[in-house]
Amino acid sequence: MDDITVRRHVLAALGLAPMIDAAQIGVTVDSGVVTLRGHVRNCAEKGIAERVALRVRGVRAVVEQIEVRYPDKSRSGDATPPDHRSWCERAAWSAPGLSAVEDRLTFA
Repeated sequence: MDDITVRRHVLAALGLAPMIDAAQIGVTVDSGVVTLRGHVRNCAEKGIAERVALRVRGVRAVVEQIEVRYPDKSRSGDATPPDHRSWCERAAWSAPGLSAVEDRLTFA
């Protein structure tokens, strides 16, 4: 599958994921290697975007360069987790509704 088709399918798959804002994520593809750039609101969205892209046929690998931009106003009592990366990964793997999105990722 050519890179243009893979890119189109990744963009479509990201657009089907209701728990992320796909408009804030850019996609480039080089020899099946997808690079995701942009920003999201939280760690769960970052992980979901990566997982959704990995499930698209023709994707060989994903390079994730997405920045997490937390909302300006944080609730009182919120704290930054000590191990930010592992916290992000746990949040992404436990995101509700992801299996429903995965079921729809059947591109020709």
